[in-house]
Amino acid sequence: YQAAALYHYAKSYNNGRALEIGTAYGYSCFYLAYAMPDSQITTLNTSEDEIQAAKGTLSSFPNVEILHKVSWEYLEGNNAFYNFIFVDGDHKRVKQDFPYFNRLEIGGLMLFHDYSPLGSGRPCPPVYEAVNDLAKHLNRKPDVLIVDNDDVGMAGFVRQRGECI
Repeated sequence: YQAAALYHYAKSYNNGRALEIGTAYGYSCFYLAYAMPDSQITTLNTSEDEIQAAKGTLSSFPNVEILHKVSWEYLEGNNAFYNFIFVDGDHKRVKQDFPYFNRLEIGGLMLFHDYSPLGSGRPCPPVYEAVNDLAKHLNRKPDVLIVDNDDVGMAGFVRQRGECI
């Protein structure tokens, strides 16, 4: 269901620019690329083995660029703005990806994977707590909240005019 949700939300941002933080084997980026065929998609990963596997998974998508980069280092040398950002990288350091919110176009979506509390079917407290902290900082609830019966899910924010982190 999460891949279908990712596809659904990404599709409305086609013709834009997307960033995925955390390629792994390319599964989620496959759905991004399928939903956004007219977009430039950059996906970041730090594992060379995973990158090689992802290249196979994503070989039919010429609009996807796979980079061997740490997200916060990539941010320093990159001035691009994005319409869609999918965060599924280093869960323990997810707050280091928050500055990408400032690189969202107004109306763009930053979606976090593994929004799952302790006690859920697949707990990921660092992401769950970080996203809740972001909601407090923005003084609003997530615009996108998809949680299953096991409390496993995704949460995201659409950037509003004047919002910065």
